[in-house]
Amino acid sequence: MRSKSIWSMIRMVLGSILGIIGFGTLSMGFVGLNGAQMGLGVFEILLGVFLALGALSPMRKASHQH
Repeated sequence: MRSKSIWSMIRMVLGSILGIIGFGTLSMGFVGLNGAQMGLGVFEILLGVFLALGALSPMRKASHQH
């Protein structure tokens, strides 16, 4: 059970980091008006959200089953 908690924390941290990097990439794409870079930024943000929400989903299920 403890390893699931550690794994969830790692996914949450990685998702947050990817979201921050994606936001920076998206911002740099806007500055240079580079469509490919903006697309990469959006992809990184979505991947980060997917990882972070995937880490939270098992926690929500466990909290409802008491």
